[in-house]
Amino acid sequence: MTDVTAWIGRTEEVHDQLSRNLLMRIAATLGETTPGHGEALPPLWQWCFFQEPVNESGLGEDGHPARGGFLPPADDRNRMWAGGRVEFFEPLTAGAEATRVSTIKRVEEKHGRTGALLFVTVQHDYCRTGGWRSAKSRTSSIASPARPRPAAASRWSLAIGARQ
Repeated sequence: MTDVTAWIGRTEEVHDQLSRNLLMRIAATLGETTPGHGEALPPLWQWCFFQEPVNESGLGEDGHPARGGFLPPADDRNRMWAGGRVEFFEPLTAGAEATRVSTIKRVEEKHGRTGALLFVTVQHDYCRTGGWRSAKSRTSSIASPARPRPAAASRWSLAIGARQ
């Protein structure tokens, strides 16, 4: 069994350009106005950036990047978002180069009704090139075992008749 606490302190740094093209797509999806060059991004739009592409061979069965890289392995457990807190200091701006530094702050295994749960707390720091911090978020993720639920007994029928 892997010591998941060995992942505490791991970091991942991702750089991105907050391009007009992507901002237009986000704005269209959310029904919002696209921020102009140099204008502040609305809160939480940073979550649409900083996604590193992963080849299909690097994906897990759930379609996310395979576990055991930045995040600890979690056997056959599902990934879920348990909650988080976000603090904003200065906004990221349209057209800027920016960086997200993610650090694993805590890994804790607990046991619940469904079995073993793995809580992973990741701190994400966002900053614009130039050094000042834009936002900080801490997200706790749960990986819980996937257990199929038995289907409820049901009686289904469909009568098909000839048209008149």
